[in-house]
Amino acid sequence: MGRPRCFTDEEIFMAVFHALRKLGYDHLTLEKIANEISISPAALSKRFGSKQKLLMAYIRFTIQQTKLVFERAEQSPLSPLAALREVFVQYSRIDPVSLANITSLYLAGIADPDMYRLSRKRLQIIDAEIQKLLVKAMQNRELKKCNPALISRTLISSLTGSIFVWMRDQDRDLEEWIDDCFDVVLKPYKIKGGAANETRKH
Repeated sequence: MGRPRCFTDEEIFMAVFHALRKLGYDHLTLEKIANEISISPAALSKRFGSKQKLLMAYIRFTIQQTKLVFERAEQSPLSPLAALREVFVQYSRIDPVSLANITSLYLAGIADPDMYRLSRKRLQIIDAEIQKLLVKAMQNRELKKCNPALISRTLISSLTGSIFVWMRDQDRDLEEWIDDCFDVVLKPYKIKGGAANETRKH
């Protein structure tokens, strides 16, 4: 009889992602997560301690993945604004039900102090990374001198609101909503004829 397969943390976190995407936070169980990679719920419990601790480890994983996404954006051959746009356009490749299920973890976690702390840390990282790309856009003469903290907060609020509206009303593509957010929020600060000024793609 062969030895049972040993799964990496990343494989388990991807199982959490797939189960969460299908079921949402309220219906997520260790058994459902285990079914995604043919591991026993008992093995997950032994390794992480509980479903809650597994989900906290998963959020820590998403924080690292978020950092990697923005690192790739900073190294992209695209202009800073175009690279920033691409970070958010990836959400348009997910169907609304899956996207709602994925975000349900962060919404439900508000009631748990530890999960809230991790979710808040992730948002702070997103905010800081957006600000870095906005500063690069100013240096690249895509944007006039502006307050990157204010623009980042406004852009995050606009994008988050648009995503939630789109999840309930798909009359327009999410990518169009994202383009509108970038256009409206950044328009007052764009330098006419500046380097790689176009962020909208058709």
